[in-house]
Formats: sequence, C-alpha cells, structure tokens
Amino acid sequence: MKVISLFFGILFFVINPVLSQTVDLWKINAFTPTLEYEKSIAPQWTLAQKAGITFSGSLPPLTEPFVGTGVLYQIAPFYDIQTRRYYNFNKRIAKGKNIENNVGNFITFRAQYVGPEIASSFVRYSPHTFKIGPYWGLQRNNGSLNYYFNIGPAFIFDDVGNRAIWPIEVEFRLGWLLKKKVNSSEN
Repeated sequence: MKVISLFFGILFFVINPVLSQTVDLWKINAFTPTLEYEKSIAPQWTLAQKAGITFSGSLPPLTEPFVGTGVLYQIAPFYDIQTRRYYNFNKRIAKGKNIENNVGNFITFRAQYVGPEIASSFVRYSPHTFKIGPYWGLQRNNGSLNYYFNIGPAFIFDDVGNRAIWPIEVEFRLGWLLKKKVNSSEN
C-alpha cells in the first residue's frame, strides 16, 4: 500500500506542474476600453498588466469640501499591474473542470495608477492617484468571452499627501480573449 501511495504521490508532483500551467493571454475589455496582457511567470502565477480608460465612483469622496450628494465619479486613463496566484487549478482538474486560458480563482496583490481625469463630478487635489492592496478574484471564459471579478481592500493615495482606505473595492471586467500564446513548456 505504501508503494502505491508513493507512486501516486510522485506521479502527482511530476504531472501537476504540467497540468497546472498558466498561459500568456491578450484581452480586451468591453465596459471600459482596456487592453490587458497576462504573462505566465510560474506554473500557477501570472503578471497581469492593463491600461486604458476607467470609470470609477466612490462614497464618500477623497476630496473636501464636499458639495452635493450622491455617487462621485470620474473617467480617467489608468495603468494597473497585479501578480495573480491561481490556487484552485488542481481542484478544478480533479472535478473535470476547465483551467484553459487561466480559468480559476486567484489571490493577487494589485497596484494601480489613475491619471488626470477626462470627466469628473468632483475636483481632485492631484491629477495623479495611486492604489495598492490585496484582492481575491476569479476568472472565467466562455469561448473567447472573458470575465473576471476582484474584491478586496485598497489603500489610495496621491502625490500631494491625501490618502484613504476603501475597506471593500469591487472590480468586474467583461471582454474577449484576443490571443493565447503557447508557452515553450507546452510545445
């Protein structure tokens, strides 16, 4: 019995990295014009970078004095970078579910820069805002349709000293896979 357990244990560790390999992906998002590149950096890790135009809103505002009521919004260019660790590939494989094109749940550390606004319902003290934080997310595909969801706390600051913590920030993206790059380890 020990020999069989050892055999399957070794088999799991030999096959596991091949089955759990992330791939390089190019994506375009629909809600906000965004181009994203997700680079495979390890068997279950990627480095995702995206740039485009974002729509964001907040309650309460980061500026003062606040005049008016309702949700504050801004439309601005942004750059976002995050490391993603897909932690449930093996569980998905065991259940017969797909992991192709990095389908799975992930934890991530994210950093984002938001530039000068194109349109806004409030006055910012600085045209440069930065955001960092840990997030949990999931990514799914239906053919070439791609969607993902991130949620987590964010520390937000600008270049003149303003700062705030958003206890829960939510991001949802819907778009298309443009190109899947085959990794050299898959050839």
